[in-house]
Amino acid sequence: MAGLPEFIQDFLERFSVNGHTEEEHQQFVHWLRAASPEGREQAAEQYREIAENKLPRDTENRRLVDAIEAAIDARERRGAKMVPLYRKTWLRVAAAVVIILLSGTVWYTQYRKATVKVVLAANNAKSINDVAPGGNSAILVMDDGSQVKLGDGRRHTITEKDGSRVSDRDGLLSYGIDGTHSGTEIYNTIEVPRKAQYQLQLSDGTKVWLNAESSLTYPVAFTGKDRRVVVRGEAYFEVAKDPSKPFHVRQGGLDIQVLGTHFNVNSYQDEQQVKVTLLQGAVRLSASEPNSEITLTPGMQGQMRPGGKLTATDKVDMDEIMAWTQGQFRFRDADLKSIMRQLVRWYDVQVQFRGNVDSRLFTGDMSRNKNLSALLKILEMSNIHCSLENNTLIVTP
Repeated sequence: MAGLPEFIQDFLERFSVNGHTEEEHQQFVHWLRAASPEGREQAAEQYREIAENKLPRDTENRRLVDAIEAAIDARERRGAKMVPLYRKTWLRVAAAVVIILLSGTVWYTQYRKATVKVVLAANNAKSINDVAPGGNSAILVMDDGSQVKLGDGRRHTITEKDGSRVSDRDGLLSYGIDGTHSGTEIYNTIEVPRKAQYQLQLSDGTKVWLNAESSLTYPVAFTGKDRRVVVRGEAYFEVAKDPSKPFHVRQGGLDIQVLGTHFNVNSYQDEQQVKVTLLQGAVRLSASEPNSEITLTPGMQGQMRPGGKLTATDKVDMDEIMAWTQGQFRFRDADLKSIMRQLVRWYDVQVQFRGNVDSRLFTGDMSRNKNLSALLKILEMSNIHCSLENNTLIVTP
């Protein structure tokens, strides 16, 4: 189309068949942000031509376009205004696809297995009554019971009673590796409240990421024949290799034994089961009641249900499991209650449901750095009505 740069035409054609690269996508986003309204409309028109003439009906992008079309029509039937209003239906759909490319965020809901609609994230959502996202904050409980507040933006050097020093800076609590400790283990606990997260490097070099409403109890230095810590809530571990000292993570009646590996533990009390997801290496799970044991390999998730029964599966979405460590919410076929449990922890709000919670499943991504209103706007567009009253989120499905 005249006036549209050739590389934009090439990109849109490759995008229609999922043949574009991430670098090409970023170039397109950069161009689109600086383009005139006429240029954006031309890009939308180009996509319309591709979709109508070259996009097979059974491709994922074509199904996405069809779903967006249905969502737009449904909004217009409810009297919602779409700005800008394009001359043709396909131009409106193409413009929606351009928004997807620009924002990188798509939401849709499912009722049982049927796709109901696609909703575009409104990242500029505004609300008078709003809640800011969480940040880096924690409490360090020393061996003698004294407490130190972490994450105030300043650098701290904390001295343990055995003389060892601990550094706290930029959301990372770091224990030195010096091997000068006495034979008596001194224990610390790091407690991460709601609306917070923190990172920790243990004395052996093991790295731990702690999610909101979580804690880890550990020795200042590992002096015994093995390394043992106790976790509550959710944590991601990158365990330093030391074959001579096996690493154990304890959670209630579950023991996780590793030599050197990367794994995530989700053990919140309000979840139905403890989940251990392995990214790298190998771990062995042991449940004391009943006496059972399983070994995980990369890509597997072990689950301990109430009563101690252990099961394992390889049908897990690693990106979804690890999203919180990368500053993202990532929901894949998540029900409304499970979504709200994450919001409670990260935004430190209460949730009250009014009416029946239906069986719709939600899929979508959003930054955890956004205010609560941004996510609520998306849910509103999916007919989930939310209001915030005195730090209580009222949800009306």
